[in-house]
Amino acid sequence: MDYGLCCYSIGDGDLALRLGARWAHAFADITEGIPDHSALIDDMVTHGCAPVIDVRTETAVLGAMIAGDEPPRYDPPTLQELREGDAPPTDDEQAWLDGARAAYDQRYGELCAEFEASIGDTRQRCKATIGWYAQSIMEYLYRHPRVRDIEVWGSAEVARFIHGHGELLDYSSILRRVYETVKEHHPEVRIWTGGFGHNCDCVMLERGLAVHSPEAFDVCNLHPFLMTTGHIDIDRESLSTRLRVARRILDAKCKGQPFAASGVGIPTLPFGPPPAAYGRFWRVGVARALPEGEALDWWLMLLGVLREAGFEAACLLARDTYPPPGEQPRMHHFSGLLHADGTDKAFTEELCREARNARSAT
Repeated sequence: MDYGLCCYSIGDGDLALRLGARWAHAFADITEGIPDHSALIDDMVTHGCAPVIDVRTETAVLGAMIAGDEPPRYDPPTLQELREGDAPPTDDEQAWLDGARAAYDQRYGELCAEFEASIGDTRQRCKATIGWYAQSIMEYLYRHPRVRDIEVWGSAEVARFIHGHGELLDYSSILRRVYETVKEHHPEVRIWTGGFGHNCDCVMLERGLAVHSPEAFDVCNLHPFLMTTGHIDIDRESLSTRLRVARRILDAKCKGQPFAASGVGIPTLPFGPPPAAYGRFWRVGVARALPEGEALDWWLMLLGVLREAGFEAACLLARDTYPPPGEQPRMHHFSGLLHADGTDKAFTEELCREARNARSAT
């Protein structure tokens, strides 16, 4: 199993090297257009990491298109996305730009025609909106040709935007359209599912993906952010059991796709154990947070279980991002390898050493 960093940003290269990372996960928000991630991807690749990019937008944008808005038009590709510097384009570069812009205009025209044909038909409008999202991924790949792994937006709200409520098959509709669109033009790009399942809950896999889109993904992406019971043996057996169930579902009902995790973490806090009256673990939102100084054993257990289950990659959350005042804390706010200020947690150095040793032993 290879390791990686989740929510990688420029400047995380040192942590990636300490961990022996081979993967780097990041978000690409397409709400205001296709982001230029050239520098970010350069940084990932320079530090030995293959990018896996989670392309997403705001549900309000999708809802507006379903309600009648035209699909947003992106700015055409620029020379700066092809190479650095201000020199005039060469003949080859100009030919690339002309071809890229002509191809974009054609794709956008086809998309607008699909939207025009769907007027008055909500279901067809939903399909056209999914088509816009799939085409946005294509635009991202066109501008970032070194990306070979795409995570298909899997936030909880995605399922609701199509029919107005959270049917599991809705996400599968998105996944199928993206898979078909990308594979037609980029068969080398792998499609990861959204990172479903804190603690590797198999419900979405069994009732959604295995039923409605069993072959429309290349990597089954789980997010095992561990909600500990406080008993490491129970946590190990519980997680191992769920992964065995997930493996059987993939092998019997899908196409035996490999596991990976674009996000892994355990919520921890820097304080010592709380007063005895409150038990051994601090509460963070709806999750238990381990005291930092006691978390290493749980981390090693978690990664060992993933390795035994055959995970191809596990991207450890790089750093904490504390919630703004008034927002309910969630597990990922406290599950990083680093504090929000970039300093190591009590277990970080030893965990990185163990990860490097485990990788070199395989």
